[in-house]
Amino acid sequence: MAIQSLRARHLLVAFAVVTTAASEMQAQSEPADCQSARAAARAHAADQSALWTLSRCPSAGPSELVSLWGRQDLGPRTSAILVEASGSLRDARILEAVSKLASDANRPAASRLAALQVLLRYYDPRYAPSTDDLRRMEIGSPIAVRIGGGSPINGSSPLPADVRSRVAVTLAALATTDQDAEIQHAARFLRQALAIEDPANTPLPPNAVSLVAGCGTRVSLRSTADVSLPVVVSVLGSNFEHTYSIRAGSSAQPRAILLSLPVGTVTASYGGTEVARLTARNAACPPGVPR
Repeated sequence: MAIQSLRARHLLVAFAVVTTAASEMQAQSEPADCQSARAAARAHAADQSALWTLSRCPSAGPSELVSLWGRQDLGPRTSAILVEASGSLRDARILEAVSKLASDANRPAASRLAALQVLLRYYDPRYAPSTDDLRRMEIGSPIAVRIGGGSPINGSSPLPADVRSRVAVTLAALATTDQDAEIQHAARFLRQALAIEDPANTPLPPNAVSLVAGCGTRVSLRSTADVSLPVVVSVLGSNFEHTYSIRAGSSAQPRAILLSLPVGTVTASYGGTEVARLTARNAACPPGVPR
């Protein structure tokens, strides 16, 4: 028993040493003014200097910025700086907070648009759409990017590896189901731009793209996706491969492109993933039309 008690005390001491060392390392990684900036932000949310300081604090910054995202009394100027500060500090806690806010129909549209700005920064630090962009840019326009500027700081809670996929799923839901016209437009604008720039991370509903056999060599490429897509059509066993841009459609009004293709199995791919395949090409022809 005495030996076991001694070993237990040794383990406790060792644990305390490791914990203290970890705490000291964490404290050393934070700028010296992080705690004072946290206190200043709590006392006065519009303290812009405090917000900028918090964006350099990997441990103290995210929790305080998340707290500010929960407030509804921030003016436009403070909200704009909160967007910049949050976008400059990449942390899972901020990601979760702005994702929930962007999807919260009970929050003002201005706050939700600000949250979307941060989500785009987390998707790619280069993206910097303004609130005016989100409200007014035509669907199909590219997303504004920043030129120059410092690199973002990683917070103490790392972002998930699938952060792009998560942001894309949020945008897809808002683009198709949100009841606020401003939010739906912003999400559609962003989703469409990303569907062109980053197909690999753009979610599509099952069977959104299909291939339908027609008479003879004819094949229809159809889409019910809510975004325009660059689709690569190939015929296996041949040299045929071509990219077609098919416009956004819907289940009620699919878009279609009529093609004439060589004999063989036809595949359609989007973002490097096969999304449709046609193996049987024996559709009937209209009377009097040869195959």
